Amino acid sequence: MRTFVVLYITRGLGQSLSVSSAVLATVAAGYVVAALVAGPLGDRLGLARVMLWASVVNGAGLAVASVAQQWHDWHYGLVFPVAIAGGTVMTLSWALLFKLMPGEDRGAISGLATTTKGLGLLLGPLVAGVLIDVLEPHLDATEGYQVLWPFCALLVVAAIPIVASLVRVEPKGAPQPELG
Repeated sequence: MRTFVVLYITRGLGQSLSVSSAVLATVAAGYVVAALVAGPLGDRLGLARVMLWASVVNGAGLAVASVAQQWHDWHYGLVFPVAIAGGTVMTLSWALLFKLMPGEDRGAISGLATTTKGLGLLLGPLVAGVLIDVLEPHLDATEGYQVLWPFCALLVVAAIPIVASLVRVEPKGAPQPELG
């Protein structure tokens, strides 16, 4: 998304590279906060439960971003909590995966998870690029880049029912290492 964020801010919103760099720094700061607080929150409240609420905040924030056609400095205040929420989901997803998977299958599951992430990294930008090109005439205020946010929001929101179902099946406590 970094490339699309820079293009959205510089081409779509007509801002400088320094503004796009400040936005990316705000996102990075949100990820740092997520890295610091997500684990303890997940341990206390449940990984899936924290991921569920973080997904709601992340998806809603991305959806709200889709209406912006010009940049305001107060947007940093919106970007930061949405970045914390997104970082929380990314931080806790592996922890939840390993908590739910049997020890003997963790290698295969790690490979599958990494493969699906790789597919997302390959296909996501292609689909986003096509959407930007197709919708550019209809979203001329941002040269089509505005579509990035509802596209990303849709992907996050589509995963919410899956995460919600994991709240009910997540075992309490940390996964126990297999001895043997």
